[in-house]
Amino acid sequence: MGSGKTTLSLELQKSLSLPLISTDCYIQAKNQKSIKEIFAIYGEAFFRNQEKELFLDLKALQMPHIIDCGGGFCLDQCLQDLGWVVFIDSSFATIVDRLSKEEREKRPLLQDIDKAKELFNQRREIYLKHAHLVVKEKEEILEFLENKKRG
Repeated sequence: MGSGKTTLSLELQKSLSLPLISTDCYIQAKNQKSIKEIFAIYGEAFFRNQEKELFLDLKALQMPHIIDCGGGFCLDQCLQDLGWVVFIDSSFATIVDRLSKEEREKRPLLQDIDKAKELFNQRREIYLKHAHLVVKEKEEILEFLENKKRG
């Protein structure tokens, strides 16, 4: 959440000419509600169930895609089952600074900053365990891909 993955995903989509799926956008469109509304009306368990269903659909894809996973998508799914996992390892302070007050208010799990930091630490360990590539900034992944193209 707030690491820059959406920006990076859009750049990768352009660079690699692959379709892009944002798990959060998909769930919002499917339910015709914002994530904040989904959490408020149905609760987090409903949202996580939506992620599980989407994970199965993504696993069945026959061609490569770029998948922009919401921050908690790693909690119940093994991301490696979907393919190559890139983790943008931003600090909690950087993420909070990067998000405007308005943006923080849209994110249900950022309402209690202490709980948010606890979630951040929990999720960070999961992503570090499963990532094929850990980067600090999006430029690192773009440079990595450029080097791979060259040989």
